[in-house]
Amino acid sequence: MLISKRNGHFDILVDEETLDSHYARANFSIAHEFGHVVLHSQLCGDCRTVEDAIALNARIKNAYNFIERNADYFAGAILMPLRTLPEDTAKVYEALVRSFGCEINLIPDKVRSTLARRYGVTIQPVAIRLKELGLSRKIENALRSRAPYLDS
Repeated sequence: MLISKRNGHFDILVDEETLDSHYARANFSIAHEFGHVVLHSQLCGDCRTVEDAIALNARIKNAYNFIERNADYFAGAILMPLRTLPEDTAKVYEALVRSFGCEINLIPDKVRSTLARRYGVTIQPVAIRLKELGLSRKIENALRSRAPYLDS
């Protein structure tokens, strides 16, 4: 949750259990909330309490999904940057194909889980980011053609 302070700064609140037990989820949540600070600070500026945040969600219900997708995209982009993710995906793909062959029912899941560990996030944001960057399609095409590498 994002709480605005009177000095114009923000606090990002994450429950202790998530921080202690679900590190990868906490990473994405913190980056997501930071996305709100960067992208939507004008909306969040009056959220000084949990009740304020709930009231804001009620006021913006029509734009809520759009705003949340923006923050999710921001979090994915900073945690799994365009500069590194395609190359890392290719390296992981190639190593997995060497070990397991072009198993279309195995390799995509192993690529996602390996990248999730590497980038400190859960599998779902990795899957979304790979799709956004067209890397999921490249993996599928490479596996169908039994290619040991990803096209660049």
